[in-house]
This record gives sequence, C-alpha cells and structure tokens, in this order.
Amino acid sequence: MSYKEFRKDLRSSMFNNVVMLTGKENFLVHWAVNQLKKKYGGKEFQAQNVHEFDGAQADIDEVIGMARTPSMFPGHRVLIVRNYPWLFQKKGKEELKEFQEGAGARLLEYAAGADHSEYASMIIMTVDAQYYKDSSPRNCGLTAYGKKLLQKSSGYEMNTLNRAELEGFIGKRVKAAGKQMTRNQLNYLIDLSGYYNEESVYRLDDLENDLHKILYSTEGEQITNEEIEDLMAGDADKFVFHLIDALMSGNRKTAITLTEHILYEDPKASFQVIGLLISQFEMMYDAHLAIEKGVDLKRMAKEIGVNEYRFKKAYGAAKKFRKNRIRDLLIQLYNADRDIKRGNLSDRAALEAFILHV
Repeated sequence: MSYKEFRKDLRSSMFNNVVMLTGKENFLVHWAVNQLKKKYGGKEFQAQNVHEFDGAQADIDEVIGMARTPSMFPGHRVLIVRNYPWLFQKKGKEELKEFQEGAGARLLEYAAGADHSEYASMIIMTVDAQYYKDSSPRNCGLTAYGKKLLQKSSGYEMNTLNRAELEGFIGKRVKAAGKQMTRNQLNYLIDLSGYYNEESVYRLDDLENDLHKILYSTEGEQITNEEIEDLMAGDADKFVFHLIDALMSGNRKTAITLTEHILYEDPKASFQVIGLLISQFEMMYDAHLAIEKGVDLKRMAKEIGVNEYRFKKAYGAAKKFRKNRIRDLLIQLYNADRDIKRGNLSDRAALEAFILHV
C-alpha cells in the first residue's frame, strides 16, 4: 500500500497490530512514524508509552511480549523497531530456517491480528531507503520474509509522490512560510529539482532543505523564478554553465579566471570539472540531435535520463553553436579524460590545456 492509503487508514484508525513502513522516501516513513506516535502514544505520556529499538540489537520476542502487555498510562504502547535485519539482509539457510520457525513465525502471527481495544499495542517496523533499494550482494531490498511481513501487517511502501501530492507538499510549506508561488513557478521548481527523473537520487528530504533555503532566504512575499533557480541550481552547475558560456563566446580570460577560482576553492576539483564539462557538452550535442529530429525536449530529457532543467539549459547553449564545434570540443575532453586515466597528464594540467586551446 502507498502513502495515500496510509493517510486514509490513519483517518479511520484501521491498522493491524504491526505497521511496516519502508520505501524510497525516508521523509514519508519518518512522517508516518510521528503521526502514529501522536495518535496512539498519548499526548502527555509518549515518553512512557513509546519505545524505540535498534533492529540489529532487538529481541523480537521481547518486543512482542511488551506489545501484549497493556500500558499503565493513558494511550497505547507504541514499539518502534528500526531496520530489523531479517527484513532486508540475506541469511544462511540454517539460520533462516530457525528464525522462520521461531521468532519470525511469531511476528507474522502477531502482525496478522488487529486489536482495536483501548489497551491495544502497536509494533512499527521501519526499513530505511538505503536498505529498501540497495542492490549489493548482502543487502538486496526486502527479503522474502520482509515481503511476507509487508503483506501480513498493515504494510506501506512510501515511494515517489505523484504530481498532485508533490504540489500539495510544496504548497503547504509555501503557505506556512507566508510566501506566494504561482502554479508556473511551482512547476518550474519541480522540474528544476529533477525529482521525477527516472534515476533521480533527489528525494523529499532534499526538497525540504531546498524549499527552506528558498522560503527563508528571500525577502519578498512573492517568490521569483530567478530566486528559485539561484537557490536550486548547485554551485557546480552554475560554474559549468558560466564556464561554457565564456569558452563558447571566445572569452578566454573569463574562462581562465573562473577555472582559477574553482581550483583555488578546491585544488583537487580538476577531474570533477572535466566530468561536468563532458556531461554538459554531451547534453548540448544531444540537444542538437533533438533540434534536428524535432523531438520534444521533455521527452528527449527523459529518454537520455537527465534533469529536464539541465537539458533545457544545454538546449539554450547548443542553439548558439554548430554541432561540429561541440563535437570537436567533446572529443578534446574525451582525450583529456583518457590522458588523465593513463597517467600521461595530471588532471589539473589536462584541464588547463583544454581551457587554453579552446
């Protein structure tokens, strides 16, 4: 079940004895835990009713035993177990069999029940996003047991919000800050964030931080596109946009000054800058192909898996220059990257050579 279904069940108080929360959005998982603590833990006695456990150290039989014991205080006993290894970590056959026949079976049995009495306890099992989606050999998403518990319990996967939900998420925070943002600006912010990029690692935690910067670092009541862009675009993106503008317009002095500035800030940034330049020139070349084929920019950005905002920036830059010129510079950057990896040049020398010979 999803975030939307969790909200519906929260209103109707229809939960099993165990609530399991996982998914890509840690922000929503933590929000859901807090909602359950507020609703069931009792306003005045949360310190007595709410208990949290590190899953790696938790004895699940002890947790179930506590859950079966009514609280002495008003409210419900709420027991939170974070990152219980059996839900996401592979185990040996013998160890797994012992668990499934013992504590694992007892947890599934308890999870399937639903006690809605005034003395009922609730166990909340959470799995952080890093374990939910990790594809390494040891951690490979939810285990078969984890998936079974998700089905037996009131289980919710807190994943990417749909567009309407995300607009509501942003709008609520804009209003609370006493600011105003038009629908176009709101959509611009979403596109700029890259939240809906297929391979995006940008999540609601990141959006919350960026929104805080925008809402509390601007003076006027009305947020502008310029303020959104200035605070949302990373320093690296801004730098590479300015550097390419200088390079392509033949302003070598400005290009050298920009490069010296970034290397003064971080002497080891040369290889990163070359990578950023390659990425941006590749997008510019792809933008030229899109122009030639008459392909919609949004569709093209999605096909090549890049941030739509960055692709539009690349498109704007690409229109000013010939495709062959962009291709030639891209080849030079590929050669610089190769020379660095082969040890023929230091990354700084390769970057400086590229800047001087554009």
